[in-house]
Amino acid sequence: MNYNNYETAIIETYAVRLVGWPQGVNFISPSNIGTVGEICKLCDALKAQTCYWTALTSMEVKAHATKLDVRRSAGEAVRQPRKKHSNAGISRKRMAPPTTGQASKEHKRLSKKVKKNPSQPCEAPKSAEFIESSDEEEEGDQ
Repeated sequence: MNYNNYETAIIETYAVRLVGWPQGVNFISPSNIGTVGEICKLCDALKAQTCYWTALTSMEVKAHATKLDVRRSAGEAVRQPRKKHSNAGISRKRMAPPTTGQASKEHKRLSKKVKKNPSQPCEAPKSAEFIESSDEEEEGDQ
């Protein structure tokens, strides 16, 4: 779940709200909560169903959208921007196909395995009909 942009990514998009988040526990991802005590509070609230999801009516969604618009017009950042990719600004052009008749290893396509028909039985491995024992040979020599 997107805890950083909860108001826009969850409430505005899906028209649901999390009700009853425990007091004293920061509204962040449970994997980022620092202490075991806070995790236990949240877990207990979820088990007791004092913390639960509720669907919003269309009037509540419109009221929430209006509040967000007022905050946006006041210049407040309602949504946190996404982190920039490490390769942003680098052009990613397609590689040109090899000019020679022999394709290089990078461009060579691996052959696909042929699927066997499931209705046909698999062949058993072939083996010798009779196996000569080395014990018999040793007894005959003596």
